[in-house]
This record gives sequence, C-alpha cells and structure tokens, in this order.
Amino acid sequence: MVRALPKSSPKAFRLEGTRGSVLLLHGFTGTPYELKPLADALHQAGFTCFAPLLAGHGETPQHLNKISADNWIAAAEEALNSLPAGKPRIVIGFSMGGLLATLLAVSHPEQVDKLVLIAPAFHLRFYGKLAVWLSKMQIGHGWFLPKAQKGGDILDADARKENPSYDKIPVKALTQLSCLIQKATQSLSRITCPTLALFGTHDRTVNSLKTAKLLQNNIVSPYSQRFFEGSAHVVPLDFDRDELIECILIFCESHASSKISKK
Repeated sequence: MVRALPKSSPKAFRLEGTRGSVLLLHGFTGTPYELKPLADALHQAGFTCFAPLLAGHGETPQHLNKISADNWIAAAEEALNSLPAGKPRIVIGFSMGGLLATLLAVSHPEQVDKLVLIAPAFHLRFYGKLAVWLSKMQIGHGWFLPKAQKGGDILDADARKENPSYDKIPVKALTQLSCLIQKATQSLSRITCPTLALFGTHDRTVNSLKTAKLLQNNIVSPYSQRFFEGSAHVVPLDFDRDELIECILIFCESHASSKISKK
C-alpha cells in the first residue's frame, strides 16, 4: 500500500528526535513538501529532521531571479550548523538539493556522516540543458518556461496535484543552477562518507543513467545506488515512495558510517 501524502504545505519544518539528525534539502522550484513523507518516516524512527525552505522558493517564480548559488549554499550550511550535535548527522538532497548536499559533505566532512542523493541534478535532460544554455548566453532572462505538468515530474497524478511547486521555470535563475552543477560535479571525488544515490527510471528532468555513471566513476567513498521502476523525477512523492523510504531508513540506521581519507 502506498504511503498517504501529508497535507500540502510549502513551509519549512523541523521534527525533533533523539537518535541523530537529518537535513533534507529540496529541489529547484520546489519546497520542503517534496521530502515530508520521508521526513515523517525518519522522525518516527527517532531522528531529528530539518527541511529548510531555500531562498527564492515558496513565493513566486520571480523571486528565484534575485537569488545566487552562493545564497543557496550559505542557507544549506546554516541549516547544517543548526542540527543538534548528536550522531549520526545525515544529509539528504533531492534534485538541486542533491547538489547542495554534495557540497556540504565535501566542505564539512566532520559534520556529515552519511549522504543520500535523490535524483541529483548533475545531468539535465535536453530541454533543461537548452534552457541553461539560453540563460548563460543571457537570452530570455525575462522568460518563464511552463512546466509540462503543474506539480512537477511525477507519475502519480494525485501526488502531482498536491505538490506546491512553481509551475514555471525562470530562465535567468538557471544560470545559478548551472553554477551549482559545476561546483558539485567538481567536488564528487572528495566525498568521504558513505553515499546512497536513488533514481526514478522514468525521470524526464534529470538523465538518471548519465548521472548514475558520473557518480559511480567519481565517488571513491562507499557508494550504492538504486533505480525505482514506478517513478519519475520526484521519487519521494511518486508511486515508489514507500520503497524509497524503506531503502533510506535501512541506510540511515546501518552502522556502516566510517569515513575514508581524502585523496
């Protein structure tokens, strides 16, 4: 039976626990709601869970044009520093949040014991790459591209209807997303904590196969991955959300949290 979705809300949330903490970072044009079912399950297992609302999100697409990649990185670092000191500390990033999570794991290795990347946005599909190129060429900075479906890249129509993400993508803001992709890609080989990567087979936003290959070829710490056959990009809200949650719970609760030396 598929886990029921919570009441839709774009707000940040924090759930207090006693057995370690988890930072959950949402995607570009999304909100913390994307990760709420996962956070609820982790909280039930005893973890403190914090999902901040990243700058430029939860308002209107126009707000994203005022935000830089450094703003998102600083917000992610502030959120990490707000977690309680108890171990383990786990960072989970979805899509753009996966890029931020990667940067946190590399820049603050003493604070990140495990890393989970859900459909991380390292390789965009063709139309995403085209939009990024237009943005970098300063073409169409006043454009707002409509998403193929309101609610995002989700196969489950009910879940898609409830997802409070932006229904348009501001072209200008994609330059900043591109900066994050470059920074995170260059950082992959310096990850020192166990890493789990999860992908939706029917992802129409991120090229899952290319991204998985990139991670496999560059992450030298303990690494594992899994594909979910019944999901598109927003796997935490899609048909496989129960299986995704179970997989992450097992990873978070395992004792394989030792780190390796940087190369």
